[in-house]
Amino acid sequence: MKVLMIAAAVAALATGAVAAETKVTASNGVKVSVNADQFAARTAYTSPKAIFQAEGEKIQDSEAFAAKVRNADDMSALTIQGRIRYANRWRYYRNAVFKGGDPAPVEITGRDVATCMTSTCIFNERFVIDITPEQIAKYAEGGNLSVQFRSETGQVAVMTIPVSYLEAVQEVAR
Repeated sequence: MKVLMIAAAVAALATGAVAAETKVTASNGVKVSVNADQFAARTAYTSPKAIFQAEGEKIQDSEAFAAKVRNADDMSALTIQGRIRYANRWRYYRNAVFKGGDPAPVEITGRDVATCMTSTCIFNERFVIDITPEQIAKYAEGGNLSVQFRSETGQVAVMTIPVSYLEAVQEVAR
């Protein structure tokens, strides 16, 4: 297995398929990660992670970050991406609302079991929210944007991300 991984790394170097990560500080002081892959003509811009906790959980390991991706000459919309992490049984998050109750445009992009020990498993549900500057202006409060995720089991997870993270990614990705 190691030989295959080394061979893949050598092949990637030989073809120039090396992605490089740098940090760029936005004017508001937030450091944005810039991952550039010249071979694929792709650059991803991501904010630091905002950590939050799902309802009823002792673990505080859910996370969200702001992101934009440039593929060649095409720039994606600003998104909030992340995962909700929790224990015991699947919750099946299906939708989300902004503070005040208006629907948030969320897409659940994946589910996986992170780990299982004895009778307890840790689950991940991954999400993407397309977010507009108008939504940020309308729903942000106290410098933060909050979204409540709702599950089939009735449990919720409230994700809060600093507006400064969203603004930094928008600025650096221009």
